[in-house]
Amino acid sequence: MFGTPGHGFSQPSPVFPYLFIRFTNLFANPDSTLHSKKIVMMTVNLNTTGDQFSGRYSFVVLDPTGHAIMPGLGTVRAQLMAHLFLP
Repeated sequence: MFGTPGHGFSQPSPVFPYLFIRFTNLFANPDSTLHSKKIVMMTVNLNTTGDQFSGRYSFVVLDPTGHAIMPGLGTVRAQLMAHLFLP
């Protein structure tokens, strides 16, 4: 089985300093057919300098027909990646 990197987005939560993150990973069988899809959702709290976050996440793995086959919960602590601003 082969998996893709996460593809998704982050956006500020209506409650400062929280951030909402959602991304999806696709998993393919060796014959390139879809095996499953994992959707991850996080609500995290940014630190005072805005370069680290921590919080909780949930995920669900879906089969090719969209039926949930494995849910999960956890906590996360991470460093935000620096990026250049686009012109």
